[in-house]
Amino acid sequence: STWFESWVFAHQPKTAHFAASHLCAVKALDAAVAAPAGQDVPAFSSTYASCTAAIAAPVDAKHRVFFAPDPSAKGRAELLARIQHASSSVDAAAYFLSDKQLAAALGDAAQAGKATRLLMDDSVLYDTTEGSAMASHATWETKLRPRIPSARFLATNALVWQLMHHKAVVIDRKSVFFGGGHFTTTTFTTNYDGFYLFDDPKLTRPFAEEIDRMYALTAPP
Repeated sequence: STWFESWVFAHQPKTAHFAASHLCAVKALDAAVAAPAGQDVPAFSSTYASCTAAIAAPVDAKHRVFFAPDPSAKGRAELLARIQHASSSVDAAAYFLSDKQLAAALGDAAQAGKATRLLMDDSVLYDTTEGSAMASHATWETKLRPRIPSARFLATNALVWQLMHHKAVVIDRKSVFFGGGHFTTTTFTTNYDGFYLFDDPKLTRPFAEEIDRMYALTAPP
C-alpha cells in the first residue's frame, strides 16, 4: 500500500503460447532444483528451450515473455533494440539500474534528442552500503547523470516501507518492457526472473500514466 509498484493480471487460454511459456518456466525450475550443484542454470535453459519449442500455438508477437537465467540475455537485447529504434520518447522507471548496456542505451536516446525521462528511487543518491545500491549509485554518477539531464528521483521513506520499486521502460507510449527483476546485469543473465514486452497501447497506457504521475512529484536532483 505504500510502495510505488505495479501488478499485471493477464487472462489467456492455457494453450496460448504466452500462457504455455509460463508452464514451461515452472517445468524448467523443477529441472533446475533437481540438477546437481552448479548445473541448475544449464538445466533450466535446456528444459525451457525444449519445452517452448514444443508449444503448438504460435508466438504472440504483441505479448512476449523473457525468462532468466539466460546467459544470452535475450530480454535485454530486445529492450536495447527498442530503445535504439524509438521514434520519439523513452520513459524509464527503475529502482536499481546498474546494467551498463541499458544505461548506455538510455543515455544514447537522450543525446540523440529523443524525449528521455528516467525516474529512480532517491535511495540511489545516498545508499552506498549494499551491493546493488552501490552499483546503481556508481552507474548514476558515471553513466546516467552526465547524459540524461531530465532524470529525476522520487523521494520515498524506506523506514515506513515505501519505495519507488517499478522496473519498466515505455517506448513511444505504445510499448512497455517490465518485470519483477531489477535492471542489473545479473537479473538479465543469471537470476531466476522474468520480463515482459507488450506491444499494446491499451496495456502500455497505465505504465505511461504512472510514470507521468510519479515524475510530477519530483524535482531535478
